[in-house]
Amino acid sequence: MEKICVYTCITGNYDQVVEFPDLKEDNIAYYLFTNNKSIKSSFWNVVYINDAELDNIRLARKIKILGHSVLNKYDITVWIDGATYPKKKISEFINECCDMGEYSLVGFRHQERDCIYDEAKACVVFGKEDKEIVKKEVEFLKKENYPHHFGLIESAVLVRRNNDKKLKDTMKLWFDMVKNYSCRDQLSFNYAVYKTSLLYNLLDMAVFNNIYFGRNMHMPSKKLEKYFIYFGQYDNWDEFDYSLAYADKYVVNNGIYTIKKKAPCDGNVLNVIVDYIGGIKIKNVLVNGEYNSDIIYDNAVNINDDMYYFCKVPIYLKIKCNYKKNEIIIIELDIDCLSDIEYLDFIDSLYYEINDIKNKENSNGIMKRIVNKIKKIVRVGDNNVR
Repeated sequence: MEKICVYTCITGNYDQVVEFPDLKEDNIAYYLFTNNKSIKSSFWNVVYINDAELDNIRLARKIKILGHSVLNKYDITVWIDGATYPKKKISEFINECCDMGEYSLVGFRHQERDCIYDEAKACVVFGKEDKEIVKKEVEFLKKENYPHHFGLIESAVLVRRNNDKKLKDTMKLWFDMVKNYSCRDQLSFNYAVYKTSLLYNLLDMAVFNNIYFGRNMHMPSKKLEKYFIYFGQYDNWDEFDYSLAYADKYVVNNGIYTIKKKAPCDGNVLNVIVDYIGGIKIKNVLVNGEYNSDIIYDNAVNINDDMYYFCKVPIYLKIKCNYKKNEIIIIELDIDCLSDIEYLDFIDSLYYEINDIKNKENSNGIMKRIVNKIKKIVRVGDNNVR
């Protein structure tokens, strides 16, 4: 019988310990690697780690990608991210989804993109990585003639045949990329397998929304810190220009969040990612000291002319205005962060409305009303709001 282990890693205070004792299997070992000495567990075998040369993120990536010497005795290893938890027994997932006789690695396919180059641009837009680091990695990939649309992994769950030599070579190359370029490991996995020709399989299901795995979601943060601004219009990733993209921290004063940037070009539209948190209200937007009504608010709910964001999705503003190259653009956002009570009151009101619908209509009518309600909440459609 093959030896199997499940392992995860928490560095610093990034995640809380996730345990699933009801699904624990006697023939599987469970390891948690951490540099946080305060972490204890009766479920996991806790192994304390340290590497003075690596920051917390890269230390966790090192364990994720290269594993640890205590795992060498296992034939199959199953990595799960710190906030991930199984819904079914791990053995069921392996038996039903992972042909480890054919593949050295099984993971999940990214559900939104299929290209490292597109993912690199998304990392810049959503503030996941510094633009210059991403550009450096993209330039390296181009010099290597790495192809577009070669695939993209969602690496929260990885099943590997632990002692396969080609797998070890691939993991070493993958971690070298993470160490020398971006810590976003999705930007380098597919390059690594491209170079080594590792035989792997990516499952075509959403990694956090399937019958095998889920993810612990925290209450959305109410602290706005970073924004992203793009000077110009782009309708697809092929039109994205790094020289027109900027990510920075707000200047904050009395609830006014200010963006101040020099325009790198002439233009007539500004694309702004305010942040990607839930539980805020945008009351007003000024551009160079003037109220601007020609704005498209994505993912917003319009309530009494204020724009509410309840979901943890990108808060996107498309502002139409004319500007010239080298002109200083100042955008002032008047924002309130909702209290937990305000946030939960909204969820409660939605719950009661759906139940009211259920009591009054037949099943077809219920579904139609609920779908329309959800569409209205997630993407309101009128002239200024969508």
